[in-house]
Amino acid sequence: MSRLVSTLAFTVMTTIFSWVPVLADCPSADLNSDCVVDLADLAVFGSQWLDVPGGSADLDGIAGVSLEDFAILAAQWRTRGQRVTLVINEFMADNKGFLFDAFGDDDDWIEIYNYGTEPIDIGGMFLTDELADLSPHRIPAGVPEQTTIPGGGYLVLWADGEPGEGALHLGFKLAAGGGEDIALFDSAGRLVDCVSDFGSQAENTSWGRMPDAGDEWRAF
Repeated sequence: MSRLVSTLAFTVMTTIFSWVPVLADCPSADLNSDCVVDLADLAVFGSQWLDVPGGSADLDGIAGVSLEDFAILAAQWRTRGQRVTLVINEFMADNKGFLFDAFGDDDDWIEIYNYGTEPIDIGGMFLTDELADLSPHRIPAGVPEQTTIPGGGYLVLWADGEPGEGALHLGFKLAAGGGEDIALFDSAGRLVDCVSDFGSQAENTSWGRMPDAGDEWRAF
């Protein structure tokens, strides 16, 4: 690592605050894939200092690793992210007595699976049945006891068009005839996962990933 980078790094480290901001996903300056910008990333940055373009430390995508890239790393210093390890894992669009909610209704449902190891609160995220919809349903925030999915866990949300029944009830229904989308967005409006234009659904038959979080979809 050059003396210039070492000096700049010292300046960054001596002026940061003790708290670590948390981002919705991993910071762009996370160069060692641990989802936090710290000394390990600075070491990677130093090893690529003034290298040709294309390295992971080329954060601005212009003319290799330079002071402009260091400014990006410095701005993200000590920021921490959380990988959004969520997929739309299974859904049923023609529920006729197969599964009931707390009100005894056999509404259609969508299952979200957290394939990671850390819990994720989906409060504040968005779900929609139409990708072009400019007003998707927002999952209520502030009730993590209901909206947090543990690592390796599942959460069923009810597509019943009755959001007044609770945090897990969505403001739209699914069409058994198909032709709809199911899309999950993070709280910043970035797409997390999507089932696009699903086909006609059979009664009491769900459509899901096999295995969980896998790429193959099949009827259950």
